[in-house]
Amino acid sequence: MRKDQFPPPLESIDSDMTSVISSILRYLGSAMLALAAEMVSATPTTIELTALGEQLFNDSRLSASRVMSCSSCHAASARFADVRSASIDVAGEAVPRSAPSLLDLSRHREFFWDGRHSDLETAILEPLTNPREHGFASLEDAFSAINGTPQYRGMLSQPGDLLRALALYLRSLPPAPDLKTRIPADGIVATGAKLFSSTAGCANCHLDLDRPANGKDSYHARNIDPAALADALTAINQNSQALRDGKITPELAPLGRFIVTGNIEDIGRFRTPSLLHAAGTAPFMHDGSIKTLREAIVHEVYYTSKDHGASLAPREIDALVALMEWMDAEACKAYADHCRQIPGTGANGPNASMDMNQNRAEQQQ
Repeated sequence: MRKDQFPPPLESIDSDMTSVISSILRYLGSAMLALAAEMVSATPTTIELTALGEQLFNDSRLSASRVMSCSSCHAASARFADVRSASIDVAGEAVPRSAPSLLDLSRHREFFWDGRHSDLETAILEPLTNPREHGFASLEDAFSAINGTPQYRGMLSQPGDLLRALALYLRSLPPAPDLKTRIPADGIVATGAKLFSSTAGCANCHLDLDRPANGKDSYHARNIDPAALADALTAINQNSQALRDGKITPELAPLGRFIVTGNIEDIGRFRTPSLLHAAGTAPFMHDGSIKTLREAIVHEVYYTSKDHGASLAPREIDALVALMEWMDAEACKAYADHCRQIPGTGANGPNASMDMNQNRAEQQQ
């Protein structure tokens, strides 16, 4: 064998040495396979994480106080929205905005009423670490709390899996059907659909009954309250740090998208929501200020139609109401299996008022 020939050919090694090398290679191969199998078994699959995400979404133990779950403000039976005028924080106090529906997230590129996050996992992290909501100091603290619960111990490999599980669950919710092909040929719903795309002006902001007109998230201002706006602008001068930090205080809430962009034209603008489930998500608007579907339609028609709705007769408003109710009923068929509570996980009903003191007392026992 030449000195520069390395490694040596097997025929130059005696049979005993060849046997030893073969044994070592087999051992290393087996060890690597065993290690790979162990790593695979220790890593949750997408299906497992999705199912785990559904459990965590409905579990009040995913909060520092152990009294608030994601479903406290996003109940499946309420189209994953909040049926209260304002969402309630962990102390039982109202927050500046009402929680929007989490359905059809795949249609959105930006999240929250002001679109301040473009990544779903980041959007999920915010309420987890908000002291008024889930109240964890960090994602690592949330991970430790869940991993320390016997039911979940060892089911998450790392803190990021917690966000991934919740995101997978929300993305797994079935998309709504294409309603364009299901609109009745005649009747009050058909009349509502025609008005939607013409006289009522709904299509100025919504396309195909369910999506923003420009194919992406859009923001509109409606009925800006000068007094509230004045308070918000005063709050900017008094607490500019809160604005830079993106903290939505009651005083800053009316500014809407402006908090994110800093553009004057975005003052009072909020994301245009999907109308698929609108009939089932009362009260309406970002602040829950409009109580009934009919009032919401009259309000929107005033701002979207050329004559502020003056040409629409009461029966035509009825037709738009019928259209919205039909859309909600059709869309709900797609996710009916998800409108259930998971027993034994602390899930709340459709945003029923939470008895915080009772929950705290139970945790102290």
